Amino acid sequence: VIAVTGLAGHAFGSWRNRETNQMWLKDMLPHDVQNIRIMSYGYDSSLLGDSKADNRLLDHQRLFIQDIENARSSVKKNRPIIFIGHSLSGILILQLLIECKRNRAHTHILDALHSIIFFGTPHQGMRTYDLEEMVDAESGGYETSRHKLLRQLREGSEFLENQKEDLSYIWEEHKPKIISFYESVQTPTVNRVELYLRFSAQLYIPTEKRVPVEENHSNMVKFASAEDRTYRTVVRYVKGWVDSIT
Repeated sequence: VIAVTGLAGHAFGSWRNRETNQMWLKDMLPHDVQNIRIMSYGYDSSLLGDSKADNRLLDHQRLFIQDIENARSSVKKNRPIIFIGHSLSGILILQLLIECKRNRAHTHILDALHSIIFFGTPHQGMRTYDLEEMVDAESGGYETSRHKLLRQLREGSEFLENQKEDLSYIWEEHKPKIISFYESVQTPTVNRVELYLRFSAQLYIPTEKRVPVEENHSNMVKFASAEDRTYRTVVRYVKGWVDSIT
């Protein structure tokens, strides 16, 4: 299980509930699902403040592939992978799959793909005006890699249209299990962006299962306890997949 954090997220903190301090990938999932190895992956995707890295999706994708290769170097290449992606990381996961389809050196990652769980991933794009204004104010009007990233994520962008086209062949050939969780509660900041995410966070393909979450975009992956409704749904699916594999 490879869980990938979202835009401006943290590999640990993005999955941890602020009230109970429970980080479900570490504190709950290993107890509820046996025979799995869980990895949490983070990358520098901050939109504001100092950053050592250029915020290019291509660079994030290349590093992600290398880190997966490194982490799986001691296991069989066909060992099944379940991806979990929150927000932007869902796009990162999809870009990784597309690159693995193109590059024969990495096709074993795609061949190992079993299933993907998306949380609030903007498959159809976002209305990024508010975010772009924030980045403009931060950069003093100068063009940065953050501007390019946001343009790629815009509603109706050519980047996302090309991604849909490339993915259609992957869905047809590999037929991974897909669940898309989408938020049904408005996030208190950058409202115009988040209001659209509930409609954008679905792939609209026949094999996709769609599940609403009664939380906002940030809190939808911060489960307070093992009794959380969304967490129980995640466990049911993951356990069923693992049982079918083993």
